[in-house]
Formats: sequence, structure tokens, C-alpha cells
Amino acid sequence: MTGLWLTESNSTFQKWRDIPHSSIWLSGIPGAGKTVLSGSVIEEILQLSSTSTAVAFFYCDYKSNETKAFTNVLGALAVQLAEQSDAAFDLLEAYYDALIAGNGLKGAPDTKGLQKLISKITVLYDKVYIIIDGLDECDNNVAEVAAGLTELIESCPPVSMAIFSRNEQEIREELEEDFAHVEIVAHTDDLEIYVRAEMSKRKQLKKLAYRNPELSEEIKEKLVCSAQGM
Repeated sequence: MTGLWLTESNSTFQKWRDIPHSSIWLSGIPGAGKTVLSGSVIEEILQLSSTSTAVAFFYCDYKSNETKAFTNVLGALAVQLAEQSDAAFDLLEAYYDALIAGNGLKGAPDTKGLQKLISKITVLYDKVYIIIDGLDECDNNVAEVAAGLTELIESCPPVSMAIFSRNEQEIREELEEDFAHVEIVAHTDDLEIYVRAEMSKRKQLKKLAYRNPELSEEIKEKLVCSAQGM
């Protein structure tokens, strides 16, 4: 999937990209291409990265317990943002130094401390983009992570945040008030590109395209139509 329908043609996405301190929630059913689309968005936003614009992203994965914990989400975001500025890195270093107790053992980073750290780091930039994929994969932590991300953007004026997930009730209840919403559906242009590429990989279908191009085209159209009805 190319994602051009979103990055180049969707006004809600373009407003999020261009207007400071804005939030967007992109939801779709399983198989709608959310993760691929989030990759396209990250690729697009990384092009805006500069000394005054920072970009951070995180992929939640139901197979990895580490990616479901909100402290780990915040920690990963803090490290990424800190790496893009010397002043920001100094703040990160000071935070971790403060965790060292008198006996030399490190205390565990906590949610509130990491939120405060990110708040301090983000004001060093004119604009900060944060992109989260797979919020629904946080299992029992979904409500905590969703609420925490909402709180984070409220406390960080430079931040614009995009969240990708399924349209689940506890996520919807947390995000629908403050986040602009885009429903992710399979788009014809993207599907045609994908189907053509997959058909060209299969020897029998490749031969069919040469022997009977009309039948090959009919198969492609039916596959595209079927995918749109996922």
C-alpha cells in the first residue's frame, strides 16, 4: 500500500501535519493496513525533521509484553527525542543520573517522571511529531496508555500526535473528544498496485497475463473488490 490517499489527499491528515499541537486517530479493522500506513506516515513526517522539528514513534506489539507497558512507551519516546538535540540529551542524562540512589543502584523510571521529562524536552523544539501504532495491542494496558498519551499531548504544546489502532470502545472513549478521526479503509489505487505486484510474483498468474490478458484483468478486479469488502 502506498498510503498516498492519506498523505496527499486527506484533508484531516494534512491539517494534522500542518497545524501545530494537533491530534489525529486513525482506526481500521484487522487487515486494513494500519501498520503499513503508519510506516508511510512516519516516512513522510521524517522528511520534516530538522533542528527545530523532532520526530518520535513507537510500535506496540501484542507479542511483546515490553511494548505494552506505558513506561516503556514513554521511555522510548524520550530517548528518540533526546537524541535529536544536545540540550535534550542533557535533560535525559540528568533524569537517569537522578535515578541513581546512594548505593549506586538505579531506580526504575516511572510514568510521571518520564512525562515530565518529555514535557521538558519537547519545549526545546518548535514542533514535535509523535506517532504510535497498534495502541489496541496493549491488551489490559490499553486504557492506561490511551489516557496517558492524551495527558501527554495536553501537557506538551509543541506536540502533534498520531495514533493508529482498531476502533475499540475504550480507545474511542478516550480519544474521540480530542483527536480528529480518520477511518482506514482499503483504497482502490493501493489495492491495484498490491494485487498486480502479487500476481506478477506467481508464475501461473504471470503466464495467464500473457495468454489471456482479459481474464487476468478480471481476476485482478475481483480481488480488488473482495479486498475492499474486508
